[in-house]
Amino acid sequence: MVVWQARRTSLFAALFAILLTGLLTGLFTGAFAARAVGLEADQLVSHDPRTGVWTMPDGRTFYYGDPADQPIMCDWDGDDIDTVGLYRSRTGFLHLRQSNSQGFSDIQIFYGIPDDEPVCGDWDGDGIDTIGIYRPSEHRFYLRNSNTQGFADLDFEFPGGMGTPVAGDWNGDGVDTVGLYDGTRGLVTLSSGNTPVVASVFSFGEPGDTVIAGDWNDDGADTFGVIRGTRAFLSTPSGIMEREANIQGNPVAARISPRVPNGIITSPAGGVSLTRGDSLRVSGTAYSSRPVSLSWRALGPSGSELRHSGQTVTLGPMDDAGIWTIILDASYDNGVTDPTPATIHVNVESAPEPEVQWVLPAPATDFRVGGLLDLEAQVLGVGPLTYLWSFPGSTLAPLTGRNPAPFALTSAGVLDIALTVTDRFGQQTATSFNVVVAPNSAPD
Repeated sequence: MVVWQARRTSLFAALFAILLTGLLTGLFTGAFAARAVGLEADQLVSHDPRTGVWTMPDGRTFYYGDPADQPIMCDWDGDDIDTVGLYRSRTGFLHLRQSNSQGFSDIQIFYGIPDDEPVCGDWDGDGIDTIGIYRPSEHRFYLRNSNTQGFADLDFEFPGGMGTPVAGDWNGDGVDTVGLYDGTRGLVTLSSGNTPVVASVFSFGEPGDTVIAGDWNDDGADTFGVIRGTRAFLSTPSGIMEREANIQGNPVAARISPRVPNGIITSPAGGVSLTRGDSLRVSGTAYSSRPVSLSWRALGPSGSELRHSGQTVTLGPMDDAGIWTIILDASYDNGVTDPTPATIHVNVESAPEPEVQWVLPAPATDFRVGGLLDLEAQVLGVGPLTYLWSFPGSTLAPLTGRNPAPFALTSAGVLDIALTVTDRFGQQTATSFNVVVAPNSAPD
């Protein structure tokens, strides 16, 4: 990355402009740090142009390149990791490496002429970052869709004036586009869709700032930051992040860990309380510019498990009382999964026992031998409910159902009736009553 020396008047102005830039433009990575959108936060890598030493965020160092080479880092093979590259302007050669380690270049490409300035990004949205150059003498970009020698797939004059080329996915659509940063005026001019059309122009920074940009908060959008002394102030939509930045030479923003899908449970937010037997409607999403599969697991307290796939699903019924754990698993088609899946907890309370609201026939109903007895009950409970009608002290066979078929009364006397209702969990409630069956009147 080529560092940018911004010229503005105050720290407040710099930070305000950074936030304003994020709100207005969707933001971008710094020069030479453009890459396909990823969900692993960018980190600061240091390149010393005097010695060719690269310093990684974990403190590891290695040699790669010659003094005065211009550093670039992009995802050259689509594995979601940015690796080192160099542009040797005196020869017009790009030297790209597929690992962040010392060694020979894996790809060497003659592309451009002396004094061209390099840029890289995913120009066609295929998940692989490829090369490009900006030719200041022509105010023209030459972008190629493969890391091979050949003619540009896209070339256009850009009316941004003089400046350092920048490239990034400003709007999170998976396609990187270019622009220019003019350090003499502190102006950024961004292209609309890699065309001569200007999408936006804005300013930021203050004298002495080293301006850099990347995806600092894993949201898939690149945002500005400034390095001031040994501290970095990095803009995100939610505010400024501050972190240590002991940079020796030129800073480069890069994703050095593989991209992973980042699943988010959007509904419910948690703290939900259900009743045993209820179902839960859940919704989720994942921040990514590539296809993500979402699957849900609901783990019950007794070891039961419910599974469902999709963005919005219904999990249930939840038959175990206690705390359920709801897990959203996000995965790519290559098998890479979210290592820290989104999780919420739901309390499922015990269901009340079935409650008999009323039974028919009503008390004091008169019956006579030969008449029909029509039984019916209204019960509140978690279904399906089972009904068992029995007749203690009688030879009548038990009946089932909320409203069994009417039957003829064959003998006079008191008929005891018992009703037992069982819910889906085996909880029971019972009630009993009787009817008086009078003899059939003798004819006159």
